Amino acid sequence: MALLHSRFLWEWGSWMWQRDHYQFYPLIVLGFVGLIWQRMPEVRWPASPLFSVRVAIYLFASASLFFVAAWLRNGHWLGLIAFLASLWTSVWFFGGKSAADQFRGPMLFLILLVPLPVELDTRCIIELQKVATWLASGVLDLRSVRHTVSGVAIRTSEKTFMVEEACSGIHSLFSALSAMMFLGIFCRYNAIRLLLTAVQTIFWVLVANVFRVFLIVYADARWNIPLDAGWRHDALGFLTYAIVLIFALSTDQLQRFLFPFTKGAMVEVQEDFIKRIVQPWNRFIARTFDDRRLSGRRAVTAMVVTVLLTYLPVGGLVAAQHFMASRESVGEVPASAGAMPEMSENRLPAAVEGWSRGAFESINREAGDILGMSSSVWQYSGYGMNPVVSADGYYSEWHDLAYCYTAIGWELQDAVNGKVMVGELEIPHTRLRLYKNSGESAVVYFSCFDSRKLPVTPPEASRSFMRMLKDRLVSGGLSTAAKSDFDPPVFQIQLLCESRGELLPHELNSLETLFYTARSRVLNEDDAGL
Repeated sequence: MALLHSRFLWEWGSWMWQRDHYQFYPLIVLGFVGLIWQRMPEVRWPASPLFSVRVAIYLFASASLFFVAAWLRNGHWLGLIAFLASLWTSVWFFGGKSAADQFRGPMLFLILLVPLPVELDTRCIIELQKVATWLASGVLDLRSVRHTVSGVAIRTSEKTFMVEEACSGIHSLFSALSAMMFLGIFCRYNAIRLLLTAVQTIFWVLVANVFRVFLIVYADARWNIPLDAGWRHDALGFLTYAIVLIFALSTDQLQRFLFPFTKGAMVEVQEDFIKRIVQPWNRFIARTFDDRRLSGRRAVTAMVVTVLLTYLPVGGLVAAQHFMASRESVGEVPASAGAMPEMSENRLPAAVEGWSRGAFESINREAGDILGMSSSVWQYSGYGMNPVVSADGYYSEWHDLAYCYTAIGWELQDAVNGKVMVGELEIPHTRLRLYKNSGESAVVYFSCFDSRKLPVTPPEASRSFMRMLKDRLVSGGLSTAAKSDFDPPVFQIQLLCESRGELLPHELNSLETLFYTARSRVLNEDDAGL
């Protein structure tokens, strides 16, 4: 069963490793092994495996999840959940109730490996960054540091600080939460204690990062000490993370003092509750699901036959799909195609149907930066507007600019996907309309391309929660793109135009023309055969 799940686990591991806030996940696996090793001596192992009604139900559920993940072809997220369900089924099969009681906590800890669906992880990080920015701004006001705030950007008279750059420590939320959950399960906390531990850890992550944002801006404004880059930035990151763990552990000790949760506390109430509610319920569950069982050779035979009839055919389908996908060809790649083309000021034309090119800027960033390793930015002017065209990269998948702009103070009015035919190739793009409560508006056009300069199909725009969940499952459970047949890394071409009021239809048409022309020149479509 582990071998059949291996493709999903490999794809999931590769996806997690590409994201800074999930790169600690191997430690969760090690922690799980340590918790199992700690509790192994306390398990009363049965003389032989037990195939009960409960095991049959769990096996059917895990096989169903596995089948759906295979049917989706790239359902890595659902495939991971299927593997965890299979693992829990194996616990009941080999160890029965004794093993399940001991390993329930470690299995709960292992669920932390499952990334949040429909980009809730990204949304969570952005919202925490906004709160951290707002609170840090208040502290800067108290220290009389003049600044303005827009989304997750803090601007002083000399510099602009993006919180995701200056304060990427908010990504430590997931690792700090995992560390404290390990402590709670190691100490055998109950559900209420675990919930309190999670809440107070999130609180201290937020407080520590508010301090971090404040210190970075204050040190630059008052002492001219740059803490947003280099070894100082890394040292501050380690210090912030240490502060989070120290205060989380301290608060945990305070909870132990105030609410000891000892076995002797409220003995009469507990005994009465167990006698009236818990014991009858446990007897009902045992009679219904656990006492009806096979053991010994018959149990092993039942399990093997069930696995062969359910997992093996679907597992063969997964292997065949993986083999066929590796042999599929998306067409001959032009010799000139490769990663994002080399950019220069003259890459885009000096004039485009009433638009005049202005300043040009090339920006280089560190590898793994949320904004990409590099950006080439061209300023244009015309028709009373000053749009900006840029080529940005690299990303591991289709890059949703809506999150980037909502993170810096814009609100999303709507998102619409469009497409144009260039020769025999259909090139999609996404248009975002943005606004601010101050009355400002903006429009963004952007397209993403892989390393072969082939377009990456965007997900359906203006999606509901259920639509986003469907897109994510169909695309692999870990990505938002509607299709996964692209070859990373991905770069994007975008146009941004801000306005004091609503843009008129003829202005949008002019901007579309500029975007199409700029995209064509960046891709060098004539040379690439596009």
